[in-house]
Amino acid sequence: MAQFQINKYDHITRTTYTTQAADFNELMTMAKNGNLEPSDLIKPQGTSEWLYAGELPNIKDLLYEAPIEQASKTPTIIGSFLLIASLGFGYIAMENQRAIPSAADLELIGNNGLTESDALLTNTAKFYGDAEARQTLSTLNKNEVVELLDKSGTMFKVKYEGKEGWISIDDLIPLYLFSEAKVREQYQARFDPHRKINILNTSWARQEYGSDKTNISFKLQNLSPYPVNNIIVTLAIKDTSGAVQRKEIFNIKGTILEGDTSAVYTVKPTPKTDESPMLVTRAELEKMEKADPTVEDRILDSIERSFGKGTVGAISMRVTQANAIVKEEK
Repeated sequence: MAQFQINKYDHITRTTYTTQAADFNELMTMAKNGNLEPSDLIKPQGTSEWLYAGELPNIKDLLYEAPIEQASKTPTIIGSFLLIASLGFGYIAMENQRAIPSAADLELIGNNGLTESDALLTNTAKFYGDAEARQTLSTLNKNEVVELLDKSGTMFKVKYEGKEGWISIDDLIPLYLFSEAKVREQYQARFDPHRKINILNTSWARQEYGSDKTNISFKLQNLSPYPVNNIIVTLAIKDTSGAVQRKEIFNIKGTILEGDTSAVYTVKPTPKTDESPMLVTRAELEKMEKADPTVEDRILDSIERSFGKGTVGAISMRVTQANAIVKEEK
């Protein structure tokens, strides 16, 4: 198993110290026990590059997630604050409990013709003909190498032995994670643009005293070099002890251009229909208003959710998915 060197910062003594994990399971145990922070620097054996703990597979969901606001005892008070998008990487769910590639695997880049655009399969994986995983083309073995082409939701478009198809992000690890920082940043901007989206001006408040309805508002700032769409924001509701009681998934339709900031709106359904409310960006809202002027009467500048009438200890939010819109060079 690979060894990991860990550089941690002691906030009390204001000094940096180094520790180690014998293998990936020990690293996961440290994360579960709160002994690892997203900002801790980790160097896997066989590489010269340091990674943030929040960038390692299987780790991001185990790290301490700081609340963005403590709930007020007066439910009608609105808190306003800045939340930077999580460092977490959305590749591998923690329940998979599989190990990071070995030291030998980590040394593959450049030695055997592999590049940062390749990915290593960490499981036996289904090779699909479409991003919706409806058509299975074949099954690929663990440790096979594929070339990354694109990404849609939780699926990577890849090339394998001249054929193009789709593989779940849970079944591979991109080799650009182990490249030098500048190259890693370039690939992450394309394949993981959610890490470049900040959550700004967040506020939440009960509609009225005693109500079980809460209105949440925030803006999304796209700092990636690409337009983004298919954005997902995950909200965690915690009790007064800090334990997560439930999660809400916000699927946001529409595009945010590179360098732009957009509020998130709710478009209520047309009366007397079975439609569901839609969460949209400003650009998407403008398109809808041009197509149907009546949309203007169904717009909320917040998201309404029911958290019950009990006491909410804290709420935290982070962007967990986004797709970059990359124009093909002619």
